[in-house]
Amino acid sequence: MGRWRRLVGGGLVGGVLLVRAAVPLGAATSVDRVSEGNMRDGNPSSLSTSDSNWYREDTRVGGGVTLTKDFAAPGNTVGPAGHPNFGDGSLALTTNNTTTAKAQLFTSHHVTGTPLAAITKLSYYTYQSSTTSPAIADAAYEITVDLGGGGFTTLVYEPYQGGGGPIVPDTWQYWDATSGNWWSTRQITCGTFSIAPGQGGPPFTNPSQVGLNCPNAKVIQIGVNVGSNNPNYTVAVDGLQFQTATDDFTWDFGPK
Repeated sequence: MGRWRRLVGGGLVGGVLLVRAAVPLGAATSVDRVSEGNMRDGNPSSLSTSDSNWYREDTRVGGGVTLTKDFAAPGNTVGPAGHPNFGDGSLALTTNNTTTAKAQLFTSHHVTGTPLAAITKLSYYTYQSSTTSPAIADAAYEITVDLGGGGFTTLVYEPYQGGGGPIVPDTWQYWDATSGNWWSTRQITCGTFSIAPGQGGPPFTNPSQVGLNCPNAKVIQIGVNVGSNNPNYTVAVDGLQFQTATDDFTWDFGPK
């Protein structure tokens, strides 16, 4: 969480450098391709919905965040009807045999400044290589949130405890995380609504519940992550979806 302490301290959240693009009159629906040209190390200099780049930010020594064709990508038959075929590439997140390794990728593209209560759909596809241990290993979907009043947290969805069913190795799986089990990295208190830090597990909540009880809560960034204390991971992600009542954005990861 050190990256957000730096960004908040630098005035990037809730300040003049946070840019929210105007909402179009009609619903915006897009599938955005993420290639090597959109991948960056470190943190963004500012947060903007127009910044199409993805940042490795808190990826640490021993963690890998790369685009690959090793696992192909989820096809039309994997997820719900109408979802696109995501080609032959995906995003791989790996860690070596150390407990300090970490792999993550975040973006503000399309999402920064969106009220948390406006979110209607959060989903993604994951792939767990059978070389990975333990069997519950997978990539997390994460949302960093400005709670209003200077507070912030990260909401974390992990498929193995999200309520979507068992993880099957060497298989692309679709996860609708919208109303699943999410835990918060920090204390959330909005009036009588209170959620303690989850420390990787319960108590659970979800973005809709937090948005309902914290009406000033807004999205800072979204991303995927394999945290520390998770050695020897080889997992992949594709088709990350972020939807509101007016906009529906999906990111297709893969090398050209």
